[in-house]
Amino acid sequence: MSTVFSKNQKQAIVGMSLALGLRVFGVSLFLPVFTLFGQQFTQNGTEIGFALGVYGLVQAIFQVPLGALSDRFGRKRVILFGLFIYAVGSLIAAEATNIYILIFARALQGGGAISGAVYAFMADAIEPEKRGRAMGLLGMPMGIAFSVGIVLGPMIASISSVRALFVFCAILVAFAFIYIVVALKEPGHQPHAELQLAPAEILLVLRDRRILWVTVGGFIANFFQVGIFAILPVLTTRYKGMANFWELIVPMVVVGTSIMMWGARQADSGRAKSMTTLAFAFLGLSALAFFIPGYSLFKNGDSDFLMLIVSGVLFFAGFSMTQPLLSAGVTKLAQSTRVGATSGVYNMAQNLGTFFGGFLGGAFLTHNMGLFLILMGILGFWGAGVVGRALA
Repeated sequence: MSTVFSKNQKQAIVGMSLALGLRVFGVSLFLPVFTLFGQQFTQNGTEIGFALGVYGLVQAIFQVPLGALSDRFGRKRVILFGLFIYAVGSLIAAEATNIYILIFARALQGGGAISGAVYAFMADAIEPEKRGRAMGLLGMPMGIAFSVGIVLGPMIASISSVRALFVFCAILVAFAFIYIVVALKEPGHQPHAELQLAPAEILLVLRDRRILWVTVGGFIANFFQVGIFAILPVLTTRYKGMANFWELIVPMVVVGTSIMMWGARQADSGRAKSMTTLAFAFLGLSALAFFIPGYSLFKNGDSDFLMLIVSGVLFFAGFSMTQPLLSAGVTKLAQSTRVGATSGVYNMAQNLGTFFGGFLGGAFLTHNMGLFLILMGILGFWGAGVVGRALA
């Protein structure tokens, strides 16, 4: 059988990449400035953190139901519904007049939990022998989108406003919506028992100790992602205005991505265990390094800002390395009959990490930030000691 993708399969890959990639891009646009936006409505850090993290909580809740609905009503309809809900949530966020409307808007964005339907669409459209490559192609734009988004977000916000970022999100998602409507046909629906996640299977999956630790690793990585971005805008504004956030973000992304690419090459050479350990060590070190700009230990603005960059590089390198390593690891550890269940549990853990990272990051934003950084440091070093061994 040919290993070349057909025209319809190429369109499916492009369409699903847009569905996931543009949503990731939209989220990453406002991550570096979301806390500052929330402070326009309230100084209650817990409420701001909840607004930031509730997206992940709702994603975790709706992942299984929307996946089941795609079996009944078709993948394409559920994906389009999810994109529509996300776009509406973005527009409501852009017009928010208080923190509670912003929380509602973020929850609505999270309601577009289409990952399960997207992967099922790919499974329907592409033969098993081509599916691994297709899924790999699906993941590449998401990583690029995240990196580009966090660089461009503060720049756009400084020129226009944070509200404009939410409108931009809605426009991007509308583009993906239109492409899917026009270019993609509903693939022939097939039962994929191995891709399903039933609630009763969650405990069965987690009985495997190695899968459990990798799943906890996914929670920690996303906890760091959103937790750091909850406090980073506040730390950065001590030294730079929003228009100059790029002085932190650009080196953070460029150097961090370079380290991640080196780590990926090492992992491909059979060093996945050591690279995973290093990635979590980077996260742990980044949390401790944030103490210096957080508490002005040098009493010198330039030195503190340089340390903020170093902290950011460590964080971004560690987080970027965990994504492909853990995703690949959990897939390899999964039983062939429970690929979907295992991946679903892992994705739910990631989304819960997103919620708790934002919620706790906000809660400790104005008081006891040091305690939050200590917690993150403990989680990072625990991951370095445990998660890497699970991938051996």
